[in-house]
Amino acid sequence: MLFRSRARYFSDRLIGFTLTLLFISLGLGLSVAASLAWVGEPDLAGSLTSHAAIGLCALVAFGVGALALHAIPSRPLRSLEGAHPFHALRFVREDRLFRQALIAWMLMGFANLMMLPLGVESLANEKHGLARSADQIAMLTVVIPNVARLCLSPVWGWLFDRMNFFALRATLNVGFALGILGFFTSDSTPGLVASAIIYGVSNAGGDVAWGLWVTKFAPADRVADYMSVHTFLTGVRGVIAPFAAFQAIRHWSLAALGWISAAFIVAASLLLLPEALRSVRGRKAEPPTEEIQD
Repeated sequence: MLFRSRARYFSDRLIGFTLTLLFISLGLGLSVAASLAWVGEPDLAGSLTSHAAIGLCALVAFGVGALALHAIPSRPLRSLEGAHPFHALRFVREDRLFRQALIAWMLMGFANLMMLPLGVESLANEKHGLARSADQIAMLTVVIPNVARLCLSPVWGWLFDRMNFFALRATLNVGFALGILGFFTSDSTPGLVASAIIYGVSNAGGDVAWGLWVTKFAPADRVADYMSVHTFLTGVRGVIAPFAAFQAIRHWSLAALGWISAAFIVAASLLLLPEALRSVRGRKAEPPTEEIQD
């Protein structure tokens, strides 16, 4: 038995899960490429543009990832309420602090999810003036931010256990705002790379905070209810934000949308500021921990 902080445990497992997917995908990709070369398709082997081959790699990687998630220790939840799917929404009305955090998260999350699909659009579409190659687009939108995300996950796990949530969330928001604003207002490779790194570093903290923040507020027997509300609202903004982004791009430039997104994130941080200041004055709660068996 080991007593380990929840966030550190989460970040360690996240790294293991990500590395598992990475190595499996890499191995399958190399295997498929070698097979294509063997049957006389060297060009296709070199670029691996076959959608079916890429889909197969993803399918197997996610299958193994599902097995890895299944192996994480867990226990069944006891149902204390009826089966109504929206019963947990009442906590939004009853818990002021929870409601305030959800509003801030909605502003920040909407801004982030609005700009996320525009990353490829900004780099690939000639009308935006960049017209980067497919390799450059993959590096700037996937490889660089996710490498930064992977490397910094343990750091944010450590910070989550020691910082007040509102201060941590505001810090992450600054990173997201800088990353998004820099990415959509820069036209130089160094600027795009720096922005991708900043965004990836912030995303690492966002992963930990997104998955565990309700444990800072919810009573022990209500964590699942609070998380269900948070997940539900994440889905709502995840459906709406991309459509809003591509409607907005008809009327505003990408740089303007970057500034709008940054303004949303700043507004979210200002909503959290009063609670962060209260914590500095001595109202900081102890981070929750639980006994976890490895």
